[in-house]
Amino acid sequence: MRIINLVLFLVVCLNADAQKKQELIYFFMTKDSLVGVKNEAGHVLIQPRILSWYWYHTEELNKPVKDNLIYMDAGVNDSIEPNSCGAVYNRKGVFLFSPFLFDNGPDTYSEGLIRFVKNGKIGFANRNGDIVIEAKYDYADMFNYGLTTYCNGCTWKSRGEHRFVSGGRWGYINNKGDTISVMHNRKHEKDQQIDTAKFLPYQFSYSRTEQKILDSFYSLPLISKSYFANFYSPLDSNELKLRFEIVERPSAYYPYYHIAAFEYMNNRGFRGDGILGLNFFVDRTGRHFFVFDYHNKKVPLGQWLKKEVQDAKLFLQSHPDALHKF
Repeated sequence: MRIINLVLFLVVCLNADAQKKQELIYFFMTKDSLVGVKNEAGHVLIQPRILSWYWYHTEELNKPVKDNLIYMDAGVNDSIEPNSCGAVYNRKGVFLFSPFLFDNGPDTYSEGLIRFVKNGKIGFANRNGDIVIEAKYDYADMFNYGLTTYCNGCTWKSRGEHRFVSGGRWGYINNKGDTISVMHNRKHEKDQQIDTAKFLPYQFSYSRTEQKILDSFYSLPLISKSYFANFYSPLDSNELKLRFEIVERPSAYYPYYHIAAFEYMNNRGFRGDGILGLNFFVDRTGRHFFVFDYHNKKVPLGQWLKKEVQDAKLFLQSHPDALHKF
């Protein structure tokens, strides 16, 4: 899962017209095995530095770089931030931000936004490198179901090899950085319930075209059935249905509608996107539906679903005591 997320972070496609106007740039390696970026004329745009486990650079040597943003290990001229990992540049070699350190590498995009660190604070940037939410939080989680949690005044602590934040004042923001207040009554059937009497307002709205895309997923109940066949859930059979939301739309630097599946967690809100691993994509026309496999290859949705159903049926045959059936 982490490899897929990293590849999705690195492979940011541009539209055809923008690609024609781009200056050709390349990764290059020095005799000391340092990796940098230069343009077609040989001018160094990003100074070479030591390569860590981000092996993708060696595969891209002497090939035109297609990425809109370029991730590199941090160099001596980069702004080294606490709790960050490496540096992100634009195609001109301008340093943009230091990604937040997540797990053992740079943060990945969640619902179109990535965390970065500046002056010890966390903010969010989009796939074009634009700062969408200024760095003003001591900690912020990944976006999920249109919202994320943040804290100020919290501190980092360690337990074995794991790190976590504790204390402070916690709250919620949407993907524009607006503070979201907790409600004590449900106002929309899709409001997110986070406690027995606490709700967060539903954040999504759609055009007719977008709603038609979502309706296509709801017309395929086998997606939910195959998912829940080998996954324990405390919900009853009437609630075992995934919800689908468009968490990212096509733009000049991202070519797809990204549809994420969410599972309701009984008084604990929704979880989905990278957590469930059920991410679907639709092209700009709204006609072609697919998923990305482990190797970042496009697989038509119908082909993917057929395989998922086959695997679920095999699981149920070998586990007659499974809780959920087709």
